Amino acid sequence: MVPEVKNIYLENIHDEDGGEYGIFKGYAELPISHITLTDVVIKKVDTVYALENVKFLNFINTRINGKLMESINLTE
Repeated sequence: MVPEVKNIYLENIHDEDGGEYGIFKGYAELPISHITLTDVVIKKVDTVYALENVKFLNFINTRINGKLMESINLTE
């Protein structure tokens, strides 16, 4: 059974060693949806983000590898 992951809100998170990906890979059968990151800083990430099967990703004052991120509305 594939878990449903939605309505995620993260605030004031600081990660000094992000690893391989900044964020988000969901399941094709049930995409991750409605994610908001506010005042989040993720450093030392190999790839800023890997988006697969994600819908409605909102960045508010969020930086990955020093770059200010813009919100993404992926509806497909």
